[in-house]
Amino acid sequence: MLKWWIIISIVALVIDATTSNLFFICFTFGGIIAMITALFGFPPFWQSVIFGIVTILSLASIIPFLKKQFKSSIPEFKSAESRLVGREMIVDTDIQDEATISIDSIYWTVKNTGEPLKAGDAVIITGIEGSKLLIKKLNEQGGDM
Repeated sequence: MLKWWIIISIVALVIDATTSNLFFICFTFGGIIAMITALFGFPPFWQSVIFGIVTILSLASIIPFLKKQFKSSIPEFKSAESRLVGREMIVDTDIQDEATISIDSIYWTVKNTGEPLKAGDAVIITGIEGSKLLIKKLNEQGGDM
């Protein structure tokens, strides 16, 4: 039975190394402890029970730790629209209520939430409403322009 625990441990370790998700490492831990019990002469039934218990305990202790680590290390995803909020720009066309404008070579529908805009006015993107960017003349925001 010892050779089976060695095979299970190595296969689980290889799978874990190739997938990088640290799930199969728990099976490796269980296999190592089962190998130790086999060396001490425990019957195969108890080796299997200990393998299962160690694997389950490893999963129960490692998964919450990994979730915490991944949540703290992965930056929050921001959509393209949300990255534009707060950006200042000059409009190249008159805008009463809504218009389509190009920002970084991407066309966006914008909704003017302030006074009518003339070409050349400085604006700030104040938010998002559905798929539209909300804009307002910059001097209405208390800006310097």
